[in-house]
Formats: sequence, C-alpha cells, structure tokens
Amino acid sequence: MNMIEPDNAEGLPPSAALATREASVGMTMPVDEVVAGYGHGQTSERVDQIADALSKAQGEFNNPKKGSLNPHFKSRYADLADGLNSVRAALSNNGIAIVQSTYMDGCLMLRTQLIHSSGQWVASEYPVIQFPAKPQEIGSAMTYARRYSLFPMVGIAGDDDDGNAATGTIEDQSRHELISSEQVAELHDLIGKIGKPDAEKNFMVYFKIENLGDLPARDFGRAVAAIKAKAPRS
Repeated sequence: MNMIEPDNAEGLPPSAALATREASVGMTMPVDEVVAGYGHGQTSERVDQIADALSKAQGEFNNPKKGSLNPHFKSRYADLADGLNSVRAALSNNGIAIVQSTYMDGCLMLRTQLIHSSGQWVASEYPVIQFPAKPQEIGSAMTYARRYSLFPMVGIAGDDDDGNAATGTIEDQSRHELISSEQVAELHDLIGKIGKPDAEKNFMVYFKIENLGDLPARDFGRAVAAIKAKAPRS
C-alpha cells in the first residue's frame, strides 16, 4: 500500500459505521476500516492455496452471536471470544491458523496473520495504543484491536449498524481535547513525507475533520501510526 487515498485499493477504504471500544480507552474507530485502513496489507509471495482454503472456510462460517451489550448505545455486539468461536473450527479444518502478536513502532502495534499449512499467509497490522498507558487501558485496547483486526480478515460481522451509535460517537469525539499546535505541525510534516498532493486532504476526510487542528488528542497516536504505515519505506 502507498498513500492515503479513500475509496482506493491502495489507500484508505470507504467510511463505515463507527463503533466504540468495549471499554473506554480513548479510541474511536470505523468498524471495517481497521485492516485496510491502518495496516500494511501483507502476503506471502503466493496466496493461491490459502485463498482457496479461506474461501472454503468462509463457506462454513456463520456470523457470531451478539452476546455482549454496549451500554452507551444500548446495542449488542459479538466480542472477541464470540468471533473466535465462530471461525476457529472451520479455519482449522481447512489448515489455517490465526496468529496475533505485538511489537513496538512508535506505539504498540498488533500483527494479525492467517497462516496456511502450505506456508502461505496473509497479514495485517494495526496500531493498538500510544504509551504511556495504564495496564487496564492496554488490555482493553488489545482486545479491541484483536477483534477489529480479525473480523474483517475472515469476513464476519459482529456489530449492529446503528445510525444512532454513529451519531453518538461523533458527538462524543467533539467533547474531547484537541491536539496541540506542536502536534498539528508534526502531523503536517509526517503527511508531507507521504509525497502525494491529496494526502493531507484525504487524511482529514478519513478522520472526519475539517482541519488538522480538529483532531481529538486521544486520536493523535493512532494518526501518527497510520501515517507512518503509509509512508514510503526508507
């Protein structure tokens, strides 16, 4: 993937319904944009065998039961355990394992891989949380990241598409502190390194802001990680 270009296979995908964390850890994110939007889509050199196996596994999936309640929006969703329970057997029967691991790259990053018995694989990366953070925040952020990285990769849905939830999320964002002028300058410099004329505009479209200075402070860490993931490799 190269730069931030919405509605483009090489950049950010179309906007989707917004969803909040299962616990309040300071991040709000579009449900189905996790893998393609923030990560670097990655695959082994060949993917014919894993593609065939994943296609067969998906034919056995059912969307997970929505056994958890979001008290803020009074909507139901499938948690991580529900999702894993709905796909693990079919993936295993078709020779596919799920591996989720972490590493540091400016913030805590999650790498999700589907690995086939042939050795072929597909992967995606997702920014989890910026440090410093409390252990409880890290745990909640990790659960959120694992869930929203895995569900799009395997093609299951775990949320109600609730228009009121989307509206509530936008209103909730507006109540948070905005980034500082120094952080605005940092974002501007990082976006400039992308090397595409519409990168800043598309960044603002993606985060639903009119100016860089309108970015909620709580979103600064994942914004930096997203830009760095799109920047050319040195």
